[in-house]
Amino acid sequence: MKKLLYLFGLAAALSLAGCDLSGPQLRIGTIDRLEVCSDFIDDFDRDDAALPAAPALREVTVSSGAAALRLLDRGLIDLALVKYDTLLSALMDKRKSEDNDVVYAALAGLFDLNCHVLVQRNSGIEDLDDLFGKKLVMGRLGSGGGGTAVNLLKASGIELPMVTVDEVDLETGARLLQQGKIDALFINDQVPSAAVAGLCRSTELRLLGLDEDVKQNLLRYEEGYRIRSVAPGTYEGQEEAVELLSAQVVLMASQAVSRQDAHRVLERLFALGAARQHKDEQRPAHSEGTYLGKERPVLESLSAGELNLSFHPGAADFYHEHGLEVKLFEQNVPLISIIAGQD
Repeated sequence: MKKLLYLFGLAAALSLAGCDLSGPQLRIGTIDRLEVCSDFIDDFDRDDAALPAAPALREVTVSSGAAALRLLDRGLIDLALVKYDTLLSALMDKRKSEDNDVVYAALAGLFDLNCHVLVQRNSGIEDLDDLFGKKLVMGRLGSGGGGTAVNLLKASGIELPMVTVDEVDLETGARLLQQGKIDALFINDQVPSAAVAGLCRSTELRLLGLDEDVKQNLLRYEEGYRIRSVAPGTYEGQEEAVELLSAQVVLMASQAVSRQDAHRVLERLFALGAARQHKDEQRPAHSEGTYLGKERPVLESLSAGELNLSFHPGAADFYHEHGLEVKLFEQNVPLISIIAGQD
């Protein structure tokens, strides 16, 4: 996985046309080891004179989406890629704290991360509630992926004390699952996931889905999620459609980012979507759309219409120009509305 940390290579700096590295750069917080985030930055910063000019992105890797939001709060980064459920949790915590000023707003909804739960096919584990008393790897408990896994277990009637969690990285977790030393591995990724596909090719695994009770519990009590159906055959050995818990990744921006720069970032994202769609008309039926979609559909996706968020003024300008109205961020006004049914 390519990492763009604090410095780009001199050759890239000299050759990059669409993103001017000699000019202003926007520092963007991404989650460590989440390859799709680095891929997003690589694509955004690619050398393509046909794309609208925009500030270059400088990647700052962090341990979690919550950590990225803290850096946004302190003015140490300008943008952040954050899962929607993580964002909601952070905003709810802010409402309860003395320091409840929010200094960031949404730019766009980008792509979904889906919680894959993998077990050995001959383990006898067929449903999420079979994980009671089992040993699991789900990433760090304080991470966005770990939080999603905890909520998924709770919806299945399983609290953390009822399982053993090994907080190793996912690469180690994959080896432990193959060796039969853990019972289940949670991987948050796009669909199809290269990591999940590789594991399913090398080991006989089962992908656990959501039953109706779990879905109702999640959608009733946990804001920020939706259900994603994965078509049969997406992964080796998967003979039936499987429903996964999904959360959208949102591009957030500090209010210190200028209106013009926020607008230029979205112009480039929109152009990337149109360019990619032109080259990729035959996307497989089971392949999930990303931030690189198609003109009006990608614009409506970018505007994160399903998300109850307020948007940066530069983003609101961009969407208004294309006939979409979004809620404008106002200082000292909650970024989200109170969620009905939650305390």
